[in-house]
Amino acid sequence: MARAYSRGSVLCVSTLLLLAPSVLSASDQAASPPPGICCAIPRGPSNFSKMAAARVDRSAPNFVGMAVLTFEGLLNSEPIGDYYNGAKANGGTGSGPGPSYGISFSSNALALIASSAGGGGNFGGEPSPVTTLFFLTGTGAVMNVPAGFSTGFSFYYAAPGQTGTITVYDDVNATGNLLATLPLPLTPLGVPPAPPYDPFLPIGVSFSGVAKSVNFGGAANFIAFDNITLGSQTPQGFAEGVVPTLSTTGLLLVASLLGLAGFRALRSA
Repeated sequence: MARAYSRGSVLCVSTLLLLAPSVLSASDQAASPPPGICCAIPRGPSNFSKMAAARVDRSAPNFVGMAVLTFEGLLNSEPIGDYYNGAKANGGTGSGPGPSYGISFSSNALALIASSAGGGGNFGGEPSPVTTLFFLTGTGAVMNVPAGFSTGFSFYYAAPGQTGTITVYDDVNATGNLLATLPLPLTPLGVPPAPPYDPFLPIGVSFSGVAKSVNFGGAANFIAFDNITLGSQTPQGFAEGVVPTLSTTGLLLVASLLGLAGFRALRSA
């Protein structure tokens, strides 16, 4: 079945599923669990026995303004490493240098390219094609920003099989004081011919203080992230413009009610 709906319609349906999980019963979900985000065992240096703390350069340049991490320019299953640390280091297998944001990732944080673009990713509908962040080992991937950032941050994610949790800390390597916790509900399962990890939903969180690390938690190989935006509670990404953040139930409900009639019209056309 060809996808005739718009991104706006997708977000509206997604919000209804998040607000009313009983629409898809627990038994139905258990009977047809989505596969892992990775279509096949990726090639390259992606097998880690456990999550390792990233090497942190505490002399990194001060973080200035807003930054959006799209992971474009990295290879399939390549460790992200210091790709966003500019000329000081490259991605795990030599890609880069990327933008000089003074940002690094734990060694289990990997880039994944969609299968439609020749990679191993079981996903589609990502805000900035064709690369996302995921991990195959551990319970989360850590992003370090030694210079710190404030106000909030946001991103898109896909997790149709298992939920996740974001935690924000005021020191590197997910240590120090906890500044914020953000639960990540299940996202809708893609409808064929769309891949199972489609769509990606936007979400964001605000906090007080200065954050220096974020743990992107979830089940290994069952959650993907894209367009991580530092300094804003609203993620940047889709060509149509900024999509409102889904950080509160109120916003989810409003979006659902506004878009429901239009979605039904597209379905019946």
